[in-house]
Amino acid sequence: MAHERTPRPGNMKKYQLIGKRNAIRRISVNSNYPSIHFYSLPYEILVEIVSLLFNDLDNLLNLAQTCRKFEHLVYKEFLYKDVVIRDHHTFQSFGQFHLPSHTKSFSRKTGRIEPSRHINYIKTLHLVKPPTRETSYGKTQIAGSYDLEMSRSTDDQVVYDTYMGNLNSLLNECFSINTIIISEISPQFSFPKESNNFITHLFRAKAKRTLRKLVLKAQSGWNIPFKINHMSTLASIFDRIDELVLHNFVIDTHRLISPSIANKISINKITLQSCIYSSNSRIASYTLPRNVDNDIFKDVSSLALMNIYSGTDLSVIDFVKKNNKLRNLGIDLTSPVFYKLCKGGTEKLFDFHRYNPFFNLICSGQGSYDNIKTLEILNFNLADLVPWPASTNAASFDKHHNEELNSLLTAWSKVENVVIILKPRSKKLVSCVKCGFTKDVTHTKQHDKVDVNCWFSVLQPLFQNDSNVRIIDHRGELMLKKTRSI
Repeated sequence: MAHERTPRPGNMKKYQLIGKRNAIRRISVNSNYPSIHFYSLPYEILVEIVSLLFNDLDNLLNLAQTCRKFEHLVYKEFLYKDVVIRDHHTFQSFGQFHLPSHTKSFSRKTGRIEPSRHINYIKTLHLVKPPTRETSYGKTQIAGSYDLEMSRSTDDQVVYDTYMGNLNSLLNECFSINTIIISEISPQFSFPKESNNFITHLFRAKAKRTLRKLVLKAQSGWNIPFKINHMSTLASIFDRIDELVLHNFVIDTHRLISPSIANKISINKITLQSCIYSSNSRIASYTLPRNVDNDIFKDVSSLALMNIYSGTDLSVIDFVKKNNKLRNLGIDLTSPVFYKLCKGGTEKLFDFHRYNPFFNLICSGQGSYDNIKTLEILNFNLADLVPWPASTNAASFDKHHNEELNSLLTAWSKVENVVIILKPRSKKLVSCVKCGFTKDVTHTKQHDKVDVNCWFSVLQPLFQNDSNVRIIDHRGELMLKKTRSI
């Protein structure tokens, strides 16, 4: 009769370690410190102290190796908090060490079957000049006249697929990201039309995820049309975006309506920075169809327009408000569109004659504008609207009232809530060429030196209607508040 041989306890450990010789072992460091020690300070104070080493990477890494608490602090608050991916080589290296590998041999060597725990320290992800999907054959024109045929290497396609695969994996594994910035977007860039996540979501329910802020910046010197494919991969992962910020894009309504994406995404606020609104004849006659599922602006309740150059660009308000959900409207009052040049182009004045009717319309509360309940005037500077008096008392301000300014303020007062955010004053420094001493000679006529009585005096037409008014400086501090009567 054959008897089974039971291995000895000592041999069992040997058998269990077979095949694990090359596995990475993570050794946790735990040190004991006296009660009166740098280690015992509150976490917030430790962050402020360690921030002095922010530009010294070697010392930060040395501090992280001392104990588990400092490792957590350095990794969370400094090394991984804001991750910038500048090229595909950087992203590939990042993915190899932090993202789960689909190659079994690599996983056995590195132990990277699960994602690194460090990726959940990431709060902001910044992608610089993401690669484009290249075809093996293409055509272009030189100076609009000469046709040029060219062939491209398939290596570009491999780079694109690897980059998008790493991005997809990172966003699926990292649940701490609240801000994504994609800058230097080329005109040819777009995400894959359909994401692999869509097939997975058909068979597996996923938890709803919200991205706090998405910033898209076009390549320097370009104004490129904004397309749904600029965010299709993000739409397959996130269900909601609190704020979408677009820099130097062309808002073409036809491009936003006609294509479709498999996964719908809801956007709460849109900020347009130096954007252009397309207004050709076909788009000008555009009417919102009954089925607006493909319109990514369908849930927008807040719109902010910054650095506006053309009056046509203001028409984007009409496009967004067709969703009947637009409640908050923000307008940058320092935008070039609102000013006209005088005295040979050396002085600019607010064009009341042209834009008072515009503000009267959007603040009227009538027709399709009745849903707008909050008006935010951004970068407000009273000196840009009227000549600034030499004295900052109430009597001197009374002399500088004019009918055009009163008409503008009266139009604003028709909105239920008015928020005026003051423009930060530009600093003017003078340095001595001999000793290098620098002196701040910024103009002393600034908003924070004007008392409350002066504000009530110069903005009196704004308070004549029963509306809530708040005046906030550029630091976010409340300077004046007037609430409506109940």
